Amino acid sequence: MKAQGYFHITRTATYSFLIALPLLAAYEVLILLVNEGTDSAVRVGADVWIKQIIALVGDPGMFAIGLLVILTGLWVVHRDRKAGLKIRPRYFGWMLAESTAYAVVVAFIVSRLVGALYYNVAPVTALAAAQAELPLSKMLALSLGAGLYEELVFRVFLVGGLFWVFTRVRQRTKPVVEGAAPPRDIPAYLAAAILGALVFSAVHY
Repeated sequence: MKAQGYFHITRTATYSFLIALPLLAAYEVLILLVNEGTDSAVRVGADVWIKQIIALVGDPGMFAIGLLVILTGLWVVHRDRKAGLKIRPRYFGWMLAESTAYAVVVAFIVSRLVGALYYNVAPVTALAAAQAELPLSKMLALSLGAGLYEELVFRVFLVGGLFWVFTRVRQRTKPVVEGAAPPRDIPAYLAAAILGALVFSAVHY
């Protein structure tokens, strides 16, 4: 790998895999702690969907899938390291700081937009009241889970899958001329992102 700058190497699968591991562990531990002794357990919906699907193959299958995911991640790390990727521990702290900054800015903008669009609307008030009833520990656990499982389901599987389908459809309808530069995939990605956002909104609201 020629470029080794922060914004270049932190986009690699290796950094994504390594930074997701402690977040996943934190979510699983926190969600067990906050649900202990409660009558109604809470979990992220995407987490439940994934585990219900995996549960269809039984306990041995769940273990095998988990092992496969870990081995795949380790293989990706090994491949990138062999290609010259450097692991810089300080970058993980920077990634957390960057993510926190994005979260604060986006949360501020979205809350203001939603408040302006749905001012004095009952469902928004009810939603805010329901969120206020959740203790901070549960909100933290659910936020961690949403950042992992919902990103996996909606961004990776849904948007990524739609993008793959749209690009294949376009290639069939408009085949690339031999020797010509391949067409840009921006329209396909925009369509996948918009449709994915609509599905995400429909699931949550």
